Amino acid sequence: MKAITIVLPNPKEEFAQAAGKRIPILPMALLYIGTYLTEKGFKVNLIDSQVEDVEQKLKEVIDDSLLIGFSVMTTHVYHALKLSDMIKSINKDIPIVWGGVHPSLYPVQTISDKAVDYVVMEEGEETLLELINALQKKGDLSKIKGLVYKKDGKPIINQSRNYIDVNKITPPKWDLLDIEKYIYEYNLGGRKGGRTIAIQAGRGCVHRCAFCINTVLGKRRWRPLSAKNVLNEMKLVKEKYNIEHVSFNDDNSS
Repeated sequence: MKAITIVLPNPKEEFAQAAGKRIPILPMALLYIGTYLTEKGFKVNLIDSQVEDVEQKLKEVIDDSLLIGFSVMTTHVYHALKLSDMIKSINKDIPIVWGGVHPSLYPVQTISDKAVDYVVMEEGEETLLELINALQKKGDLSKIKGLVYKKDGKPIINQSRNYIDVNKITPPKWDLLDIEKYIYEYNLGGRKGGRTIAIQAGRGCVHRCAFCINTVLGKRRWRPLSAKNVLNEMKLVKEKYNIEHVSFNDDNSS
């Protein structure tokens, strides 16, 4: 079975240099989408440029990939374009999908690049699954909410998709990543010690910060996990990875 490969590119060089001095940030978007697709029966490769040689890893899996997706913020665009061009030079028939903040803000600009075949706007789980199924069965792309594609060289933007119910999706399958690379030492106010990892307690935010993607897209709804589900995730990482502290990697966590 061919895999779905999902990639977090490097930010621009100057950001990458600064990021290299920090603990890798757990790529929750990749992890949740990878989990969702795994639950639907697909083999999934997650490639995180923070912790591995993304170009070498991609070269190893390109021909065994059914589709390659990129999670892209604006600082990732340069490297994502470079990687997309590299993929097409090796195998021009592999569909390339961009999702994340930048493509959601600039879908027409993004889909206009010759190396980008599809754009997934906003949350990607359901849209990406429907796209994969449509590509396999030569289905109707116009019915896939949240999708942007090209028809006769022109961008087509489909109807937007409602947000997913975060309490009805499977908790992250942590083993899709080398999770030890994301565990760090607790440090707050000079108090150190203890294996710590970030988890997510919800999506969205109730605030109206002008710089935030939630405000720009006009969808500020906060969708929390239930207390029971948060506690279950904390229990899981404690028992499986000997985690002593958790931080929350949410839009409104700072």
